[in-house]
Amino acid sequence: ADGMEKGYIHDKQVIENEYNKKIQDIEKQKEKILKLSQQNEKDEFLNKPITTRGAFSPNIKTWSDVPLQSQKGVVEATDAANRIRISKEKLLENEFLKNYNDYTQQKEEIDRKYLEDKKSLMSIREGYDEGSDQYDSLTKRIAKKEKERVLAQSNLAFKQVKESPTYQLAFDDLNKASLEGLWSLIDLLKKYRQVAVEAYNPEDIKTYSDEINKVFDKLKEKDP
Repeated sequence: ADGMEKGYIHDKQVIENEYNKKIQDIEKQKEKILKLSQQNEKDEFLNKPITTRGAFSPNIKTWSDVPLQSQKGVVEATDAANRIRISKEKLLENEFLKNYNDYTQQKEEIDRKYLEDKKSLMSIREGYDEGSDQYDSLTKRIAKKEKERVLAQSNLAFKQVKESPTYQLAFDDLNKASLEGLWSLIDLLKKYRQVAVEAYNPEDIKTYSDEINKVFDKLKEKDP
């Protein structure tokens, strides 16, 4: 869940950055149109006979003074930028909620299965004297089930991270992946690897180590 939330925050910030960049471009266009309108007004004044034009007193001083026809393109571009931003944020929110609900259900299923197994093993263990070989064996099995539960949840969280836009950008479109996002990804992978270490799971330890090295390689590509 932590990975999903960080991915959501990161992707929302990407949308915000794209929007701000678009608005900056629109503001530059507004400035150009304003200056052009002011120049056109002055040229129109200068084209009048000297004897009739009098002193120049500009009417176009700010953007609101620019003729509406000249404002039209900027207004439409601003409206489009706002619609796109709202649409992208809504899609992102819906996707996050769906993934979060799916994740929560799978996580609860892992816990449910663990609690069932633990209850069953503890019930069997009650039939043996504490300190006996059978009792100790069952205690070890209960502890092993707990490690398996933690590992299963870690693997589930990792699956969500691999499906996140942040992870996909790192390997599909590095130019759009932020350095902060890549470092955050490495921190998450290290957490999952530590869970695998504590569960004595060599296969997952190698998987996470390989993934961490891949992201480090991407970091070097982006920031040599």
